[in-house]
Amino acid sequence: AFFDDREDVGSVMLTACARLLERYGVSPADVGRLEVGTETLVDKSKSVKTTILAHLFGDNADVEGVTSTNACYGGTAALLNSVAWVESSAWDG
Repeated sequence: AFFDDREDVGSVMLTACARLLERYGVSPADVGRLEVGTETLVDKSKSVKTTILAHLFGDNADVEGVTSTNACYGGTAALLNSVAWVESSAWDG
């Protein structure tokens, strides 16, 4: 993906998440966890996960997860956290 200087991490992730939901026919109501891995935040006052939830998931506020912000480890931490969630008793899917 390519983007210009008018987009921030939130808008890039909103686009990516919206496309994934659309392409694979996933309803936001069926999502139980949203784990975001990033190296940066928009303004450090609100997580990227919160931004995505507010814009894409509407009434589905029962979504677990976090925004992992940590240089090269953010994406890896998000993946490992998601795998741990699927292996736990918290996953009902």
